Amino acid sequence: MAAKFCHECGAPTRIGEVAPNPPAATVPPTGERRQAAVLFADISGYTALCARSDAEQVQAMLGRFFGSMDLVVTSYGGRVIDQIGDAVMAVFGAPVAHGNDAERAVRCALDMHKAAAELPDCDGQPLRLHIGLASGEVVAAKIGTGAFSKYSVTGDTVNLAARLDALASEGETLISEELHTSVVTAIEANPLGERLVKGFAAAMPVWKVLGLREAQTEMLPLVGRHAELAQVISALDAVREGGTGLTIFVRGDAGIGKSRFVAELRTRALQSGFEVPIGRVLDFGVGKGEDAIPTVLRMVLKVDAQADDAARRRAVHIALESGLIEGDEELFVNEWLGLVQPVMLKPVFDAMPNASRVRRAGETLAALLRRAASRQAMLITVEDIHWAPADLLPHLAAITRAAEGAPLILVLTSRIEGDPLDKAGRAALQACPLLTIDLAPLRTQDAQLMARALMRETSEFTAQCIARAEGNPLFLEQLLRARREPEAASVPPTIQSLVLERVDRLAAHDRSTIQAASVLGKRFTFESLQAIVGGAAVTCDGLLAADLIRPDGSGFLFAHALIQDAVYASTLKSVRRHLHSQAAAWFGEAEPVLQAQHLDRADDPGAARAYLAAALYEIERFRFESALQLAERGAKLAARLPV
Repeated sequence: MAAKFCHECGAPTRIGEVAPNPPAATVPPTGERRQAAVLFADISGYTALCARSDAEQVQAMLGRFFGSMDLVVTSYGGRVIDQIGDAVMAVFGAPVAHGNDAERAVRCALDMHKAAAELPDCDGQPLRLHIGLASGEVVAAKIGTGAFSKYSVTGDTVNLAARLDALASEGETLISEELHTSVVTAIEANPLGERLVKGFAAAMPVWKVLGLREAQTEMLPLVGRHAELAQVISALDAVREGGTGLTIFVRGDAGIGKSRFVAELRTRALQSGFEVPIGRVLDFGVGKGEDAIPTVLRMVLKVDAQADDAARRRAVHIALESGLIEGDEELFVNEWLGLVQPVMLKPVFDAMPNASRVRRAGETLAALLRRAASRQAMLITVEDIHWAPADLLPHLAAITRAAEGAPLILVLTSRIEGDPLDKAGRAALQACPLLTIDLAPLRTQDAQLMARALMRETSEFTAQCIARAEGNPLFLEQLLRARREPEAASVPPTIQSLVLERVDRLAAHDRSTIQAASVLGKRFTFESLQAIVGGAAVTCDGLLAADLIRPDGSGFLFAHALIQDAVYASTLKSVRRHLHSQAAAWFGEAEPVLQAQHLDRADDPGAARAYLAAALYEIERFRFESALQLAERGAKLAARLPV
């Protein structure tokens, strides 16, 4: 079969249908190196279908197909890169990262199969697809000029995804080893063994996706957090004995351990006789009835997530008989559970003004939970409210009202960046006491305990990972699982995606500024930043507001070393070389060591001679160990140049 896309850049290899305009997103003019998942999808049997069908029929079918696929891809935060013939190419993680782009891509592929099956081909039969997915580093940028420019991604990851698409049979989704590793807890997949893939020297493992599964995340021991845990356990005892509730708000940066901390709290609450329903605010893939409040209500009413309408109606009936639901509250419970209103009640619900409907829904939620908690103490958890839609906060406020006179605890988690509880939000939730727990980075001794649980033995590699993670449990786990010697530019894909998820929210000029700052190192001054960017309008305000950098004396410091590493790794090598050259010129002879190091990273021929000057400079100051290291690096470079 002839390739429909260039396997290097994803550009069409022949004239075909014109792809619709991609969704608007901030695209850096110079491009970036990014961790991304690339998807290729084709219609199975397309060539034979074209041979026996009229061209107009084929055109109409493709219009339906591409429109449907576009909707699925964009619903998962992906970007359609190209459409040609019967094929779709999409990318997840560029130009915007989400921190879970590999999982988004697999879920998208599964939904693409479903959506295609609902579309008729030219014979009236359901369309069938074959799909290939791979993840890894890509270079993403606009290519072409003027009206012919377009966003594109290039690299081996693109090539591999296209080849896996070609290997896949009808109805199959094949994924690469690297992608499988990143989504192993979220999907069921069968290993197909190692396959020879055209364009790659060695055979590589290939996996066939079977479907989704409940994530079975390995639960590491909770380390540290003793003071915080003592606070919330004390709150459990006070609520159980006093009969009145409170709200616990757990905040922290991505990866700091909010979910693990709350899991421990829920375990302790369960042991103390609490019911522990939980709902999560998801950033994608929210199906009907899967929002946080309906999920919590299902658990309170003892309704299984997969229960059909009949089972849900039985649960509502039992709750009415037991007094858990009273009067017209059934209207709002039905709505949350996705049930069609009974004939006698539907006119009442439909005639209700929207403001009254929202108010009564909150009152129903508060009353139902208050009655349930009065029967058995309850700890309700709603995770990740930094992704909360505007209509969720009033419902959370209703739960706090329920806690006023019942043994009920509402636990909320949020990232500090994106915390939705501003002054007004906190006031709305303070129908009962509010306890805020801000999770700080782990202490070194606690990080060592966590590392020991993962590695079973300590080593220089472990110590380096602990130092680089700076107390962030997720970062530490990912660094240790990478199991390779950490290098300045080596950042596990999960960490890079989490960092770029934050960076992608910045304005274009702030993204350029933070890339320049990453070239200077973890600590930098405003003057040096201004010098290498080359503009008087440079500002750090956006980076400070996003908590990506912090003031440090007369300069600035990256909030975490891995933020600097991830941003540096995402910057094009050509851009890095230019910025290092600018930095070397700025530091000049006044800072011979920095000048030599920046010339080295700029691949400048003068780097070897600069290292010699830097070594002599260090000798004059009796810093002999440093001088030796500089001289050795210079000698290595000088082997290629006459110095």
